[in-house]
Amino acid sequence: MKSFTHQIFVSIILLSVFAIHPFSGKSQVSYGVKGGLVISSVEKKMKHNSSYSYSTRPKEGTLAGVWLYAPKVYRNIGIQAELLYSNRGSEYITVSSYYGDGYSPYGYGYGYPSQGNQHVHFANESLHTLNLPLAFVFRSDKIFHPYVGAELSYLMKVNDKPSHSDYKKFGVGAIAGIQAKLADKITADLRYNYGINSYKSTPGYSNEKFRTRGFELSLAYTLGNMTKK
Repeated sequence: MKSFTHQIFVSIILLSVFAIHPFSGKSQVSYGVKGGLVISSVEKKMKHNSSYSYSTRPKEGTLAGVWLYAPKVYRNIGIQAELLYSNRGSEYITVSSYYGDGYSPYGYGYGYPSQGNQHVHFANESLHTLNLPLAFVFRSDKIFHPYVGAELSYLMKVNDKPSHSDYKKFGVGAIAGIQAKLADKITADLRYNYGINSYKSTPGYSNEKFRTRGFELSLAYTLGNMTKK
């Protein structure tokens, strides 16, 4: 059932992307490439033993992909769709004082040869994702263009994957940011990404939530445009 829901959601976004051109009036639909830097973290909430939540140390990554933009779909509002690869995740720094294997952000029994004293555990969880953002761009200014939208993510690979975690292939998030036109074909983009659903779970602890957070700074280059006749 979940797989079927994801297929419907992907189909809706793809239909929205292909619908950009017919509703773009006589304006030019532009397309191009982009790349940049990702600074991400993971917020974890635990409810199984106490009311506790925290954000881990940020991790640097990269992003690259293609985009399609239709200006003035409705008045001064345009639509931008992208297909991006990004490297997200977080660096964990955790202190444990449990006996036995102890507790880490990955779940119980992972990485702690504890003898009752505090132990510091370092880990770098790297998430390789394929993302499909869709945003409404507000062209109220000739240089700066704020936008808001949503994003569907597909998890392709995980480095430093904990043995006690189950990962979800699909994720949904919200995005918000601002574009700044630097030259005729070059645009800078600052974006905040807010993961809505938990991208993994620990067996036996259904109330745990792992959500990605992060900033993306990129440069977009316009390769060309298509004009509707």
